[in-house]
Amino acid sequence: MTGDVFMSDERVRASRASIDRVVRIIIGLFVLSMVFVGPRTPLGWFGLMPLMTGLLGGCPGSACSAAGACATRPTEGDSES
Repeated sequence: MTGDVFMSDERVRASRASIDRVVRIIIGLFVLSMVFVGPRTPLGWFGLMPLMTGLLGGCPGSACSAAGACATRPTEGDSES
């Protein structure tokens, strides 16, 4: 029974991740289109960030900048002081 709950939780996470990627790609394309259509503003180049994070599955810069920001779980031998 526990295995079924675990599998369903993994499916939900995968579903959320794929929805997030699709939304990022759509937003990126929309903002990027403002460089070529509509107001033709150079601010549309900011659309590359959500587009690339959607296509790559995450922000490559966040792996470097947030390396120490991730919370870690204490192991059995660690003591909380």
